[in-house]
Amino acid sequence: MASVSKEIRRPELEPEKRGGHLVLAIGHQDGAIHFRNPSGHTPQAREAALPVDRFQTFFGGRGISLNMLASRHRAARPLASQAPGR
Repeated sequence: MASVSKEIRRPELEPEKRGGHLVLAIGHQDGAIHFRNPSGHTPQAREAALPVDRFQTFFGGRGISLNMLASRHRAARPLASQAPGR
């Protein structure tokens, strides 16, 4: 997930600020970032790709990396404070 300006749904315009709105970055191919923006106003704005340089103008420098495969293979372990005998 990446924090971008809400204006990313209209990439031809310059953003007023960077960050503050979350999109799901799903890939990088041929110099472009592919992402999903559920609040996009058109189908093209909801599933989009922008060149990395253009994406950077909207990107606030903050994000969250999710690795769903790793979490499926690990059994949940109790926190140390919740471990038996404590």
